[in-house]
Amino acid sequence: MDYETLKNVLNENQGKNFVRRILNPEAYPVMDLGKGEIATHQMEYSEAGPNKFIVYPRIAYENKELKNYGDDAFDRALKSKDYISFDNEADAEYFSKNYKEYWDKEKKVLPTVGEK
Repeated sequence: MDYETLKNVLNENQGKNFVRRILNPEAYPVMDLGKGEIATHQMEYSEAGPNKFIVYPRIAYENKELKNYGDDAFDRALKSKDYISFDNEADAEYFSKNYKEYWDKEKKVLPTVGEK
């Protein structure tokens, strides 16, 4: 997968909650992890069936705030359908590790802690 493919995947899935946050980070809060560190998604991927890998956030935006689902994130993603499916692990891994490249290439700016 390359950047243009990643961007196409985002555009094709812009109806999903976590994708809207990737496309418009300035409109959503960030999670304060302390010591000057923040988080927005903590994206990961998992196998969800034969030749099916899903990418989903551990941190979700609900009721106007971010919540870290931790180990329950996979089940939450399946239940809410807040994930993107890939038919191979390599693409799922690439997307989960490189989605923030969109912010750099598109010159998106994250809010600071306490801002939105």
